Amino acid sequence: MVSFTLFCILGGFYLSYCSSKKMKIPTASRLEQWCAKNAMTGRVLGLFLLVLSAGLTLARFGPGAGFLVFIISLMTLGSLIILVRPLRILNGISLLGIFALVFLAEIGLG
Repeated sequence: MVSFTLFCILGGFYLSYCSSKKMKIPTASRLEQWCAKNAMTGRVLGLFLLVLSAGLTLARFGPGAGFLVFIISLMTLGSLIILVRPLRILNGISLLGIFALVFLAEIGLG
């Protein structure tokens, strides 16, 4: 459940980042093009994913620690997106692979 929450935080921040007018990347993926055309829908979907992940962390860790875990995760993953996205190191396939490995590790160790 923690890996799903982190994936929701990553997706929510990425959708909000892509729908921003400040993001200017010359070659964009299909998701980035969709977010540029449908900025309001991208923002709403990103906000929904962030609120969902905040609720999941609050339910999993409690109100105090859950809020702290959510804020730290949001800052960490947001910084990762802002630093790594212009370099085009991570794409959708590699993120799904990383998510699958983390999810399997969470199931195996949990």
